[in-house]
Amino acid sequence: MMRRELSKALLLSTVGAVAFSSRAQAQSCGSICYPLSAGETAPDVVASSYPPGDVRRYGAIGDGNTSRATTNSAAIQKAIDIMRVVGGGTVHIPTGVYCVNAPIKVYEKISLVGDGCTASILKKTTATASSVSDSTSRFWDGATVGSPICVLHFVNYDQVNTWAYAQVSDLGVEGNTTNPNTTSVVYGFFFRGMAGARVKNCYARGVQIGFFWGSASVITSEVSNNLASEVQRGFYMHFATSTDYRGNYAVRYRFAGHYFSGYYCHIAGNACDLGGDVSVRTSSSDIAQAYEFHSCVGTTIESNGCESHVGPVWLMESNISTQFRSNLALAVTSDYAGSTNIAVFSSTNCIDCVYEDNKALITGLSGTPAKHFNWRTTGEYGVYRWARNHFYHSMNQTGADTGWTNTFGTL
Repeated sequence: MMRRELSKALLLSTVGAVAFSSRAQAQSCGSICYPLSAGETAPDVVASSYPPGDVRRYGAIGDGNTSRATTNSAAIQKAIDIMRVVGGGTVHIPTGVYCVNAPIKVYEKISLVGDGCTASILKKTTATASSVSDSTSRFWDGATVGSPICVLHFVNYDQVNTWAYAQVSDLGVEGNTTNPNTTSVVYGFFFRGMAGARVKNCYARGVQIGFFWGSASVITSEVSNNLASEVQRGFYMHFATSTDYRGNYAVRYRFAGHYFSGYYCHIAGNACDLGGDVSVRTSSSDIAQAYEFHSCVGTTIESNGCESHVGPVWLMESNISTQFRSNLALAVTSDYAGSTNIAVFSSTNCIDCVYEDNKALITGLSGTPAKHFNWRTTGEYGVYRWARNHFYHSMNQTGADTGWTNTFGTL
């Protein structure tokens, strides 16, 4: 009898424990518990109520709390590393502000997707550099990048070559301040290069350089509808081939909006606004460069715009067989107090290029000494075409250096 009672008690105890365990699991999972997927182990999963690929599954919390930066960095990297093990996939960054304190490495065939560029934000809280080095030399200061201090670092599986066959979309990154002159985060999105990849609907704010493509080429890719705001430089593409670059917007940049170099590309519908704005410059003698196109071959540059900009707008250098059409600089204005003349359009050492239907409107000039705005061309070679380019001004103007005297109009 005693043995039967003891067995019964043990049985009831076991059933109760199982029931309690089941209830606890249901409470932790909500209505759905997702089982382990390929590449995962039990210790990887912190919250099984979220599906594989969702960074919250591995412990990320997007509440903007800086104390979670270490946990969030590890969780997001864990989600990416698991996808790397299985050969690729999509990692989801849901709505929220995820503080991180280490660069997140994104590998080939892994897409990083948010819920919107102002909804899903990765906010870098420290100046920690990536563990992967890059040999790129930046054109504006000659400095070698080395290990970039960035929010996101896009690399190949071998961490040496090009990020490829994937996309990053609907995602924002921020530095540790909104002032690009005091932030310690140098790059928002840093790419060694791209092949067959897309960067679209993304946002970089409060970093020194919003989007940077480094030592490897960008090949047959798309960069579209991205925004860089409150930065020193918006977009820098070192070398591209057969790439579509469109709808990208640089606003409130201190030094430069867009720099582009490449072969057989299409550059259209991009914009610059408030370059050299008082909110980002450190001196009234500062000026910004809106667009610089360097060593472009067989490339079409059309329907790009610039507005409320302090400084030169279009700089063309060492381009070959490139078409520059229907671009507009509207209300280029200045309270610039420096003494250097500003060339709205400057073309140097270009061969067989076409310049048609471009227009600039210069207004609201002030400051001492008076500033001079003009078109400037030097060293044009081969068969080039100038047609229907117009420069309208309200004051403080000069004539063109070469070839543009019949294109000026006065408001």
